[in-house]
Amino acid sequence: MGEGMCTCEGIAVGREGFDRYMSERVKPRRADAAGMRMVKEAVKGAASAGFGTSALDLLLSPEHLPDEPWRTGEALAECYLEDCEGALLPHPRLRDERNPFGSSAGPDLVGYAVRGSSAVFLFGEVKTTRSAARPPSVVRDLRAQLKPLLSRQGVRHLVLHLIKKAQTSNDPRCRKHNDEALKSYAASKWDTAGVLISDREPDSVDLEAAFVDLGKGAGSAGGSLRLVGLYVPVPIGNLGKTADAGGSH
Repeated sequence: MGEGMCTCEGIAVGREGFDRYMSERVKPRRADAAGMRMVKEAVKGAASAGFGTSALDLLLSPEHLPDEPWRTGEALAECYLEDCEGALLPHPRLRDERNPFGSSAGPDLVGYAVRGSSAVFLFGEVKTTRSAARPPSVVRDLRAQLKPLLSRQGVRHLVLHLIKKAQTSNDPRCRKHNDEALKSYAASKWDTAGVLISDREPDSVDLEAAFVDLGKGAGSAGGSLRLVGLYVPVPIGNLGKTADAGGSH
């Protein structure tokens, strides 16, 4: 479905290559492997300076978080947007968690939508569901959480957050994209994305009403809206195990 700058698409994900993608791409994203590499470098420097290693070893010990499908679902959505939609999400929400066992505040997706040499800010939400209802009840929450992201006031604090992050990032892409995105934001242009992850057969009824409702707000704000339904080939309850196990399918 599409109207102006608003689009909605359902994608049936095939099984071929899915397990390997989950293991090689999604699992490291879920664990923020890149962030942990930075931590290990910092800890290595402290250890070489003569600090005790027992406390540092404990700091680096693996944290066994509950196997909650939404964590893997968020990581899958981030990987999909980066690999297939041209997004750059350089600051995984995991890095802003004060308590990994609690719920995080703020949108799931915060970054940039890259279009050639230009970029706009990208903000969004992810919902992972095993519900057989059509539409799933989480779509109501998705719609409510996306609505504020369609207004300038609703994304103001997120823009400030990204500006601060870009100034301290070692990734040169962040400052470049941030400068471009600021120009677009001044012209009331940014992207809002909603991703639904389900293990049911694709059905347009899942996102149709949300698309119609949210599309009105997107049009008045001047930004674009992108809704995507990813229909995965494994039960949602096995999403985490698929990422952990991998395979050659």
